[in-house]
Amino acid sequence: MQLELRLPGGAWQLVDTAPGEVVVGRGPDCGVRIPAEVHQVSTRHMVVLPDGRLRDLDSKNGTTLNGVRLRGEAVAEPGALVVLGGAVELRLVRPASAALAERENALLRALLDAAGAREPGAFLERVLGLLKDAVRADHGYIALGDGATTRHPAWCRAVPSDVAAQVQEELSVGVLQATLEQGALVTDDLRRDQRFRTRESVRGTSVGAVLCASIGGVGVIWLAEHRTRGFFDEAERSLVELAARHLEPVATALVRHHAVEVPDRSEALRTRLGANELAGNSAQMHRILERIAVCAPRPVPVLITGPTGTGKTQLAELIHANSGRSGGFHAVNCATLPPTLAATELFGAIRGAYTGLQEDREGLVEVADGGTLFLDEVGELPLEVQAHLLTFLDTGTFCRVGERKPRRVTVRTVAATNRDLQAMVHEGRFRADLLFRLSGFSIDVPSLAERPSDLPSICANRMTKLAAEFDLPSVTLSAAALDRLCDRDWPGNVRELENVLRTALSWAAYERSSVLLPRHFEQDTTPPEPPMQTLREARDAFERRYVQRVLDRSSTHAEAAERLGISRQHLYDVFKRLGMSARADTVSARADNDP
Repeated sequence: MQLELRLPGGAWQLVDTAPGEVVVGRGPDCGVRIPAEVHQVSTRHMVVLPDGRLRDLDSKNGTTLNGVRLRGEAVAEPGALVVLGGAVELRLVRPASAALAERENALLRALLDAAGAREPGAFLERVLGLLKDAVRADHGYIALGDGATTRHPAWCRAVPSDVAAQVQEELSVGVLQATLEQGALVTDDLRRDQRFRTRESVRGTSVGAVLCASIGGVGVIWLAEHRTRGFFDEAERSLVELAARHLEPVATALVRHHAVEVPDRSEALRTRLGANELAGNSAQMHRILERIAVCAPRPVPVLITGPTGTGKTQLAELIHANSGRSGGFHAVNCATLPPTLAATELFGAIRGAYTGLQEDREGLVEVADGGTLFLDEVGELPLEVQAHLLTFLDTGTFCRVGERKPRRVTVRTVAATNRDLQAMVHEGRFRADLLFRLSGFSIDVPSLAERPSDLPSICANRMTKLAAEFDLPSVTLSAAALDRLCDRDWPGNVRELENVLRTALSWAAYERSSVLLPRHFEQDTTPPEPPMQTLREARDAFERRYVQRVLDRSSTHAEAAERLGISRQHLYDVFKRLGMSARADTVSARADNDP
């Protein structure tokens, strides 16, 4: 049996358990042992039976299944959320069949072999042939960049020329664009599909069943016509999506090295929202823009979460700009409010409320009437002020400090934080009821490291602005310089990237250069540019960094293999091929052997 486990403030971890009943708790004899410091979980908290049934073992803080208190026994479907003591989350993992697992592993091994091709066209041709055979498709297409004008299309030899023309001329705008937006697309009969049948090329095509998958937002896999049954099933869709995920690092490198133009899947949304300054072509950024389009015109509180430097304030401003509110946008950084004056800053005070106050004072809530109040770093508010804020969000009324008569305003509240507010609730440092009220609609902003395909467009966007600031007519980023930027982890996210670009542009302005080179990113020295790598060397280096990053974030080799979507044996094969260590200095080899 396999379980997914998430401790407070941590990430999901895959846990292999012994056959039979599995007891979860803090006790030394538990099959899944929770750390002793997680005091909300009992010594023997609950048991998972082999058939998926759950039973609480009279734990002190109880167990919930999909939000419902567990009493007696209940069956947990794979993927159902189980919470122990309000602190530890657990999910059962649906085991893949041995045949499907072998099918996936065979395809992944073949994809790694195909990576030996020297030319991008040959590589994509071999990949397409593998996928066509894996799902028994008659023909297919792989596009990197804009599907209609891609510089590196790859066609399977079985593709009829009329189908090829139709895909490039029309379906790339319909089917392929929909795939970029949704991540995957399956239809049993393209000609009868409500989404596409009105297109002229679809009405005249002979194509029936279609299976598509997005390659991380930088490309699309398009497969058509199942050879035997006439449609593609869910197992085949999963297989192609798995291949697409593994192709993403290589596809991103190809786009970068061969200057393939990446389509902006969010162009229509950007135009509608007036968000041209918000750069990024990734699926994550598209989802963020979609959520803004949904929540902006509606009077619901919004909570924006994400690491520092990811542009949460910019998103809040965009929400206000699309809200239709007549008032202004008023921001306050809660971390800068003195604890003793936080209530006064937010809600105001009447004369004499405290020593030295000679006249009534408006608070930010009152100033923002008719507009938007942005509470940045809301997790830093003192508990006493949190209570006042909750009352205001619940009733729309507030009292100035020293006043008893309530005042009413119409204010849209947007809050942001880089803290884990749920963990702060468990620690007693943030009110649970306030968290529920603030997150009427939530938007999570991933770090820059989680959306590397956004980096080129963010660089282009920031360089245009900074070039004007530095009075430079036009500045471009060399491929070698972009490689160097893409190799970094960017813990400070977009804010750190902008500071690095600002420094590099200072050097470029000093040299009167219109191209940013790697030496412009060196603060003290200007070393010569390294020799250009071969495609294979660049691909191996990229894969090595990616695998190492996953290892750094995993506690065991089993967890790393799961995150990579491969078997543990396959992971060891990758170590050998890339010349990487499989010893305990990568991840805890000891933990792999723990029962």
